[in-house]
Amino acid sequence: MRLPQMPNTRGRTRGVTVQFKGLDHTQGAQDGAIWDMKNLTSKDYPVLSTRFHRMHYGTVLNPQGFGTWDGLFWVSDGQFYYDGLPRGEVTDGKKSFGHLGAFVVILPDKAYYNVLTGDFGNIEAEYDGEAGTFAYNDGFYLGVPADKNALQTTGDPFPFRIGDTISISGNTTIPANNRASITIQGMSTDKKTLYFYDNSFYIPDSTRPFPIAEALTLKRSMPDIDYLTDNNNRLWGCKGDTIYASALGNIFDWTSGTIVSSTGAVNETGSWAAGVGSEGDFTACFAYRGQVLCFKEEIVYQVYGDLPSNFAYQPLATLGVMAGSDKSLAVAGETLFYLSRVGVMAYRGSIPEPITAAFGNERFEDGVAGSDGLKYYISMADRNGNYRLYVYDAQLGMWHIEDETQVYGFAFYAENLYMMSAAGDINLIGDIFNEPDGLPPEPAFPWFCEFGDFIENEPNKKTAPKLLIRCELTPGSTATVWVKYDSAGEWVKRWDWDGTVKQSYYVPLIPTRADYLRLRFEGVGDFRLYSLTREYTVGSGNRSYKI
Repeated sequence: MRLPQMPNTRGRTRGVTVQFKGLDHTQGAQDGAIWDMKNLTSKDYPVLSTRFHRMHYGTVLNPQGFGTWDGLFWVSDGQFYYDGLPRGEVTDGKKSFGHLGAFVVILPDKAYYNVLTGDFGNIEAEYDGEAGTFAYNDGFYLGVPADKNALQTTGDPFPFRIGDTISISGNTTIPANNRASITIQGMSTDKKTLYFYDNSFYIPDSTRPFPIAEALTLKRSMPDIDYLTDNNNRLWGCKGDTIYASALGNIFDWTSGTIVSSTGAVNETGSWAAGVGSEGDFTACFAYRGQVLCFKEEIVYQVYGDLPSNFAYQPLATLGVMAGSDKSLAVAGETLFYLSRVGVMAYRGSIPEPITAAFGNERFEDGVAGSDGLKYYISMADRNGNYRLYVYDAQLGMWHIEDETQVYGFAFYAENLYMMSAAGDINLIGDIFNEPDGLPPEPAFPWFCEFGDFIENEPNKKTAPKLLIRCELTPGSTATVWVKYDSAGEWVKRWDWDGTVKQSYYVPLIPTRADYLRLRFEGVGDFRLYSLTREYTVGSGNRSYKI
């Protein structure tokens, strides 16, 4: 009598991975998650592939700032460059920038560059005249004769412009004519007479011009500001505990405030400032969706309003930008990302949320970021001071790691993302849409991918005799497969191969009984991994017990 055959429940089984989901540097990383990597990307997801090749734009010495405003600009060795040409001298040291209209503003120098005219200068200006060279007079306002509104000099021309708000000091005989803030309404063609509102000055008798015996000081000033952004045709900035806004469309006016003319008309094109009175200094400033955001490490201030009379701020008690990471702010996929003291945050208009669970317990500092519109690139240093360039795909919600570049700055210009390293190398990175002529392409680069534990959803010991890999290598590229069992011992090389078309390969393994195995792929050149299949046999439940 033939007995029925029982199925072999311990036969060979396959575990298949066809979706490679990005970085998962946590102790629970399993079955297809990537524990560590270099020069990989999500561009072909669910396929795992190497990143785009970069293009080298150039190298600068001693980089001190990098950005774009209708053209690339940078600061190197105390010189401001625009479109590759030197435009003006600045002090040595790290720079931050703001942009409004045709102007690039350079801090902390308070310098400016006009990208249309090529004019380079300083936002602040001071005129120290000698005693006996000044006089008050009647003048003009809007082309109409006006009384007691002119200040003139027989010395050098004034270094100001119509619309500048200046201070006047030095009047001791008539102290009422000193001004903390007064706006120039007109100017003579020789720039030696300034016109203000009607009856701006007190003149004790009918003598015209009325001489001034004292030496006067006239000054156009800008407050000390650490961080700048532009919103609704104003420059906004912050420093310490104060938020500032320039006059409407005017980078030279930070002191006018709300202007009331001699007729009583209110002009709300003036500047604005407010102290917030909270602990700590501001760490960054950024405009997002028409709203100005001023960050401290533990508070985000949301600034509202469209006129100085209704400007207001709302503090949000949440994680703000980490000190020293003011350049980590960038928008990708309509979301604002930045580095806080606990990791990268995603802000969509309400409460910021952390998105760095994939990094496990690692913490970072010195974040510098940029965006191509959909991907967020950030260079950060870990606890040991080691820098790596991380990329977050805002559509897929995945992290990948490119290389060990310490980035000084990013700039998105002409549909391409530019990256300046701390060493001064400028490269186009990511998906390059408009390739500049004459730039050398990047040669083949090294890459690796170390997967997390493959436990195959099976708690028992397993034996894996072989792998089935479906992949693609471009001609001239190489790849190697390494294996490790139960995190014990050294990595063992099991197979290597050269560039070839897309196809499947069997990779034999040394049959080893283990709770789990780890795989590491590494190589040089372009690589795509379409699927990874592990053939294994499940063993018994016998294990080592501690009694």
